Amino acid sequence: KIRLHTHENVGYGHIHLPEDQMHTTSCWFSLPTGIVWEGWSEDRRSSALTGLAHLMKGTAPLFLMCDRHDLRIHSMVKDPFLGGAAVYLADNYPGGVGLAEAAFGIRDLLLKASAEALAGCPCEDGCPACVGALGSQMRSKRDTRFLLDTLIEMNR
Repeated sequence: KIRLHTHENVGYGHIHLPEDQMHTTSCWFSLPTGIVWEGWSEDRRSSALTGLAHLMKGTAPLFLMCDRHDLRIHSMVKDPFLGGAAVYLADNYPGGVGLAEAAFGIRDLLLKASAEALAGCPCEDGCPACVGALGSQMRSKRDTRFLLDTLIEMNR
């Protein structure tokens, strides 16, 4: 169980909820299949991608002039459509309202601002303010920074 606005872990157990489907618009940031993370465990990859997704969800509203709850974010280590790792940024409204499209238009600025936010956080290895409240997953500011630097380099 996660507290609504703070994402604080307040308990656990089996929860049975109906599937949440929404047709909306999104953009994605895909990582090349050849990035050097072959030695990373599945948890480490997932943790780094989750941190990247959280960071981008916190940074994007500054440029899109929206609330962070207007966006949905999802990360996948092995995306079935792209074949590699990806982070999806989607409008949190049926049909979309153009936020994801606008985010794609400012992707370079968004990636650089995310890197600045990560560098500006005083924590040592990640916290809820930068890479998110990851619960039992390990936090890794360094791994998230590696993925962010890879994306920035790809977009040059």
